[in-house]
Amino acid sequence: MAAEKKSKGGRPVKRTPEQVAQAVEELIADYIENGVMPTDYKLMEKLGVKVRTMQRWYDGFYDSDEDEEPTGITYQAAMDRLVEFRRGICVEQIANGASNKVTGWIFLSKQKLWGGFQDSVQRTETKGSQAITISIAGADGKPLKHGK
Repeated sequence: MAAEKKSKGGRPVKRTPEQVAQAVEELIADYIENGVMPTDYKLMEKLGVKVRTMQRWYDGFYDSDEDEEPTGITYQAAMDRLVEFRRGICVEQIANGASNKVTGWIFLSKQKLWGGFQDSVQRTETKGSQAITISIAGADGKPLKHGK
C-alpha cells in the first residue's frame, strides 16, 4: 500500500490530486455519454467537499476546509481541465445554435468557471475635439422640447 499523503500539520489529505482528477474525468465522461452537465455541485457531491474547498482549489490553493491547515498540495491541473472542458461545451453550443438558447450560452461562457470569455472593446482614436449630440424623444418619437 502506498504511503498516505500528509498535510504540513500531519493530518491525512482528504482528497489527493489524483482523486480530484479522476472525479473530473468521470464528470466529463458523464457529459459525453449522457449529456449531464459537469457542474461544480456535481463535483462537490462526488468528492464530499464544501463550497469553500472548491473555491480554494480553483484559486490554486490547497486541500483544506475552512479552518484547517493547508496541505501544500494543489489541484490546479484538474480544475483547469474542468474549466477548459466547460469552455468547449459553451463554444460548441454557441456554434451549433443551441436550440434557440444561444444568449444563455453566451452569458454562461463569460462566467469565470465556464470559460471566462470577454467582449472585445473597439477603440477609435480621434484627433482634435469631439462633439456629442444628445436628443431625447418621447414615446411617439418626436423630440421633447425644453419647458413644455
